[in-house]
Amino acid sequence: EPDDLIKMSERVYNFQRVFNLRQGFGKRKHDDIPYRAMGPVTIGRLTSRKGADLLLRVWKRIKLKNALLFLIGTSQEDMVQKSNADEVRELVNECGDSAVYSGRRDDPWNYLGLFDIMVCPYRVREGMSNTILQSMAAKNIIIASEIPGIIGFLKPGDDSMLFPEDDEVALEKILKEVINNVEKYRHLADNAFERVKSEFQLENVINCYHQIFCSPFCKGT
Repeated sequence: EPDDLIKMSERVYNFQRVFNLRQGFGKRKHDDIPYRAMGPVTIGRLTSRKGADLLLRVWKRIKLKNALLFLIGTSQEDMVQKSNADEVRELVNECGDSAVYSGRRDDPWNYLGLFDIMVCPYRVREGMSNTILQSMAAKNIIIASEIPGIIGFLKPGDDSMLFPEDDEVALEKILKEVINNVEKYRHLADNAFERVKSEFQLENVINCYHQIFCSPFCKGT
């Protein structure tokens, strides 16, 4: 099968240049359709809290021909949520060629530049998401759920698009709109990049910690 010839060297660092040579990797039924930088993508542990199952159920219905869903994650269980890896893998299979599950990657941030869109369909709550920060730095268009930890950090309409937690209908509507009109929403990624560049530069973060540790509260403890 041609797909058996498609391999990626671990020594390749400029993945964007590799994927620009799409026709050189063998003929697949979606090779005649231009990819939108192989997006969207989602990254996270395969637990109910991370919401990959929600995204896949939506993707299974829409199966947009000009995009490929790419999932990066592991089946590691945490203290609260058990793994739903089996359900996720089954849903990926049901999506056919429109979804790919890569498994665990030690350097997922190196893949973000391939994608136009990052989807964070988290449930319940989320802390300061490294995935979102890395996606902002990679100039991804961020689509995320409205949960504590994301509300108040992201600015919907300025640097992201948010949808109600666990709302498949709302997520489906946003995905269709963004994927079919990527350039219309490119300003969200640009704004997110400028924001993370200004607010999360190493020097700024160091200064912030310095102010905290020099505050009267810390001096008195």
